[in-house]
Amino acid sequence: MQPTTSSTSEPPFEVTGDHVRGADGRAAAVRAGLVSLYTTSDPPTRVYRGENRLRRLKKALPEAAHHLEAECALGGFRTRVAFVTLTYRPEVQYSPRHVSELQKCYRKWLEHRGHVYRGLWVMETTKKGKPHYHLVMWLPRGLTPPKPDKQGWWPHGMTQVAWSTNPIGYCVKYASKGNTGPIPPHARLYGICGLRRMRQSFRHRMRPYWLRELVDQADRITRSPGVGWVNRDTGELHRSPYVITSRCKNWSWIEFAKRDAVEGHARAGGATAS
Repeated sequence: MQPTTSSTSEPPFEVTGDHVRGADGRAAAVRAGLVSLYTTSDPPTRVYRGENRLRRLKKALPEAAHHLEAECALGGFRTRVAFVTLTYRPEVQYSPRHVSELQKCYRKWLEHRGHVYRGLWVMETTKKGKPHYHLVMWLPRGLTPPKPDKQGWWPHGMTQVAWSTNPIGYCVKYASKGNTGPIPPHARLYGICGLRRMRQSFRHRMRPYWLRELVDQADRITRSPGVGWVNRDTGELHRSPYVITSRCKNWSWIEFAKRDAVEGHARAGGATAS
């Protein structure tokens, strides 16, 4: 099914890799280090890549904790929440595969006992950029997780295991702290595992607020970069009410403004030129 746009008219520009073309066909010049996409009388909002990632983390962790607790409640068994801290020795080089390999070990450990692995993790960095992890797991009562370093699951440094009665508060705490140092290249800041029946609800909560007002939780929504969000059930295309107006050439920051303001400015410019 071909997607149909939810807007009644096409915008007077198109967003490409480097510029926005206006209704009169003019393209903004590409300058070294800075690509000017459009100007508007309304002040644009600038967002830096690192800040945007932390903002999403602060939203995702508490939401994930709520949904994981609801997932356990639907399963009908009582749980305890284990916190595992994972640190590196000074001479060990970080790899994004380390935390994934550890989760595989815990997943196999739980599957061998007839249970599902449910948890999340978050990365923190020191001022010198040295990462460490905090892993949160929802376990059936009666099970105590083994220490990863003692089992050989985390040969990269030290680990610590503890229990908590307030996992959501714990996630909010670490989400609000953010990272004090530089983030390693290609590193993920968090991960979530074990959502099944509550997965669609979590995905809906993580959608942009303007999109949540247009679609239902059960709708299958797919993001199409540079185009919009496509409803796979109806074929409808939802376009963001915001548009990039300028950006740094390496995408370390972008500026955006309301789409209707930019379109209005473009139409006014086209009328003046004619």
